[in-house]
Amino acid sequence: MAYPEDPAALSDEEWGRYLFFRENPEGSFAERWSHSAGCRRWFNVVRDTRTNRIQAVYLPGEPQPVIG
Repeated sequence: MAYPEDPAALSDEEWGRYLFFRENPEGSFAERWSHSAGCRRWFNVVRDTRTNRIQAVYLPGEPQPVIG
């Protein structure tokens, strides 16, 4: 989702929609995570949004593993 060109021009409802309303796909979803409480590194995770089960972890720049 692109950042609004002029966020100050948005109504409260539009700004709230930008901040809080996202599509929530069901099933495997690739995300970028940061281990902020530990090593502070970024990594990629494939997570099942129905169960929150982590299906794969891989480093930025590596290809996303095929989940079968």
